[in-house]
Amino acid sequence: MKTRGHDVALLSHIRYADLAAEAGLDFGAIDDAGQYALSIEDGPLVNSPPGIPEFLRRHYFPRVVQEYDLIRQRCRAKDTILVARDLFDVGARIAAEKLGLPLLWLFVAPSTLMSRDLRRALFAEVLAADVNRLREEIGLPPVADWNVWLSYPGRHLGIWPDWFAPPDPAWAAEVVPVGFVLDNEGETGDLPREIRSAVDAGERPILITGGTGTFTGAGFYEASVNACRQLSRRAILVTPHDQLIPSRLPESIRRYTHLPLGKLMPFVEAVFHHGGRGTMSCALASATPQVVLAWGADRPGNAIRVEELRVGKYLPRPAWKADTVAKALESLAGSSAVRERCRGIAARIAGTDSLTAACLVIEDALGRAASTR
Repeated sequence: MKTRGHDVALLSHIRYADLAAEAGLDFGAIDDAGQYALSIEDGPLVNSPPGIPEFLRRHYFPRVVQEYDLIRQRCRAKDTILVARDLFDVGARIAAEKLGLPLLWLFVAPSTLMSRDLRRALFAEVLAADVNRLREEIGLPPVADWNVWLSYPGRHLGIWPDWFAPPDPAWAAEVVPVGFVLDNEGETGDLPREIRSAVDAGERPILITGGTGTFTGAGFYEASVNACRQLSRRAILVTPHDQLIPSRLPESIRRYTHLPLGKLMPFVEAVFHHGGRGTMSCALASATPQVVLAWGADRPGNAIRVEELRVGKYLPRPAWKADTVAKALESLAGSSAVRERCRGIAARIAGTDSLTAACLVIEDALGRAASTR
């Protein structure tokens, strides 16, 4: 959007401050480093419905007023639009109502669009008092109609292609699938020398990554490591969280806190991951078979679609056992049909321009809002 001539402000976690500075974006942090670390530590709370209100009360609601102030300070009434992520959107909804701003949602996974009833129950029955206290602090009356307040008027962004999940009348919002937004361009650094040397020698290890959060718990890494040990397969394990990995890794498995996955993914035999959007789309774009050990939030839904595309295996939490994970890997790595299917999916992604498609949706919303002012 900045390249297309717009002023852009990013309001997000403090960990994105440096990336925003590199991109020349106005940045407002909604937390500090300590608060962010605590929210990552509590990440597993969002894996189940009972934990979601507790997570919001601990880590999101206390910062809603700050988020509103950051928006208010940057608001230009005639040409400002808010783009927010679903669920963590109370600050954006309140700011849009208070300041008279158009609001556009970005959905990261199709499954989130199927949770309309759960979302209404969560906010109208469990969190109503919390939301109304925040509204009162900002000078708004209590919510009169939760169905209206929780609706999604207009057209919004889905960051997946329509062949991955075509628009569905059952979805809670009208969504334009713009394609996968790959994170590869934002990656910094090269692959370590030892990995480059192994790749140059023809080695294709297994990649094990549960993303940057702690959603998977230690069981994900234990099952993945033991499956590789059982098959005598070399692996690369990537996580910044020491507490999640087994205390003793075999010599055949190298652990790193961070790696540029977009640069690494094309050279691995397969990837074990948690079902997160970023890792999944990177694997699809790299033609890499996937074993998805998914638990909570949108991750099982993503895993099911990967399996339906016949480019991976979905293992729900009860199946996180070394034998089961090992069998899933063998069924993928030894299949020429899976490899061919992976290459076909990667070809569908290559050359697409999801960022431009997303910008066009946002600009259309800006234009519609301007015409009504």
